[in-house]
Amino acid sequence: MADSGRLNIRFVCPDCACWIYSLPHDGVIRVRAGTLDDTSWLRPTRHIWTRSKQRWVSFAEGDEIFEGEPPG
Repeated sequence: MADSGRLNIRFVCPDCACWIYSLPHDGVIRVRAGTLDDTSWLRPTRHIWTRSKQRWVSFAEGDEIFEGEPPG
């Protein structure tokens, strides 16, 4: 259950129970980047739950940053 009250359905690996992807929300399927074989082409541009990040973590200018659950 998200902070917004929305039910999140996540699909997990049957062997290790790691979250792989979630059902579409607003037309978007969210795939966990760490489940991909090659992540060299990825650059995250949206960051959530940043209020619990380590002090040494920084984000690029122009990225979307949310301290908690994004609105909507």
